[in-house]
Amino acid sequence: MSGNLKLTDKAKQALESICDSAMNTVSVDWTTLTSKSILINSASAEIIHDYKLPALFHRNIFITTAAVDVTISGKIRFALSSLDAVTLAGFMLLMPEDKVTIKRKTVDMTITDLDAYKEACNILCGAYGKGLRNYIQKDISVAQTDTSFVSSSQLHQDKFLPGNPFIAVQSHLTMSFFAQSTLLQMFPVELVENLLSQMDIKEVFEGKIFANKGHILLIDPEKAVANQLEPAARQCGFELICAVDFAKALEHLKTTSISLVILDTTTGKAEHINAIQHIKTITAAHKTPVIACCNKANATKEIVMNALQSGANDFTLKPFDTAQLIQKIEKFTGH
Repeated sequence: MSGNLKLTDKAKQALESICDSAMNTVSVDWTTLTSKSILINSASAEIIHDYKLPALFHRNIFITTAAVDVTISGKIRFALSSLDAVTLAGFMLLMPEDKVTIKRKTVDMTITDLDAYKEACNILCGAYGKGLRNYIQKDISVAQTDTSFVSSSQLHQDKFLPGNPFIAVQSHLTMSFFAQSTLLQMFPVELVENLLSQMDIKEVFEGKIFANKGHILLIDPEKAVANQLEPAARQCGFELICAVDFAKALEHLKTTSISLVILDTTTGKAEHINAIQHIKTITAAHKTPVIACCNKANATKEIVMNALQSGANDFTLKPFDTAQLIQKIEKFTGH
């Protein structure tokens, strides 16, 4: 993502309208589109200096106490609180302009594709999932989460953003789609800004970035394989972790929650077979699936059968058929 975002006149007007509705005092340098100084009037007013607008949006998402009401009709309503102004302006960047209507104290957004919109909203929140996994639980129980501040919908995990990796369950910490200010205290704004700087806003508009659902571990010495797999993994909502050999892979398996392992067995050597067996053993509690693969030119019936008999859940050939690979990822991860 570039340091500055170019807002349309309509988006700028919407931002100003939202700010007025929320009764915030906001001063923005529209020439450089960088927040020079933003004063948020609230019970705990604070001044934020020299942060890029995207980082500011992200910051405010995690200090908002807005109520979020998701209806079957696909209309999403945000009830404004005193901290929502810049946050909601951030969502303007993710929405088709002709689908947004600004109202005083309330923003109604009519969504043609509710699932796609939920993915888009996750871009701003989900960036935390990349670097702050110590605070994150991939599979949470809403029973553990106090959602009393949600006005009418009482959002449930199976109904809204299932399996969200960025939702952390902490003692005395209220969480759902938005998090309260307690969460912000854990995360330096500089880190948020750094994470967002790695994201391309154009890809957000084109729907190429999705919520991070977890991690796929690729064990393959060829960089070209990783380059081919990464877009498919990202399209399915996963972050790709690469290891050139099993020793490196083992480090990731011990420290990171892995949703799927894709392992090269091109040579058919015993070490690859042992690796599959070892992976299945150390991930037994999570039943992590393994897809074995090899170069098409080297594929033999023996290599395929040895991999499957050693515990691989499936076998595929390289170079990958992207559409087929996406189907396999979705099949074995449940997404």
